[in-house]
Amino acid sequence: MPQHAPTATEGAVDAATGAPKSAPGLNCVRKLLAEDPVGGWDKAWQASTTPWDLGGVTPAVAAMVAAGEGSPLHLPPAIRSVLVPGCGTGYDVEAFASNGRQATGLDISSSAVAHAEKRVEGAANRAAMAFVCADFFKYRPDQPFDAIFDYTFFCALPPSLRPKWAAKTAELLAADGPSTHSCSRSTATRAARPLLCPRPATRRCWSR
Repeated sequence: MPQHAPTATEGAVDAATGAPKSAPGLNCVRKLLAEDPVGGWDKAWQASTTPWDLGGVTPAVAAMVAAGEGSPLHLPPAIRSVLVPGCGTGYDVEAFASNGRQATGLDISSSAVAHAEKRVEGAANRAAMAFVCADFFKYRPDQPFDAIFDYTFFCALPPSLRPKWAAKTAELLAADGPSTHSCSRSTATRAARPLLCPRPATRRCWSR
């Protein structure tokens, strides 16, 4: 998870219907992050206070992975590696790690990473998954990624960090890679077509 207090858009939703759920733990998370902007995320995971966690694959991801060739949701064969920042329990990482793709989940919380790794133990596609505990803005992978899927990471950042997010996203993407960005729960939970933003446009659109 990003190391900043969740915004008002971070309430939990029903993974099947997209309807908002009550998020009684949200104020607790905000308090933890106000006291410790970085470590607060790990404390939230340790306390199982994770109101942003859908408890399953993001519907937009499920739709993309299931889409056949010719569908506007179809993931191009050229996308062989995917990064999921703020991966939490890693459901989206597991979903992307299919059809020959490698998927990497990134989270600043070591507890979240440990939870994700334990959850996917024994999964048939485990070798196609990697989980990394690191600060997104300091992360230095060996190779850039073909795509980045951002669901609630971006919208948890304060607007002042959007230019930095754009620059880092562009840095982490391969030269022709799209940023699969779907920060709005209202659209993503209805499995609407995610925004595929080419690398140069990522920096241009979000640096304003």
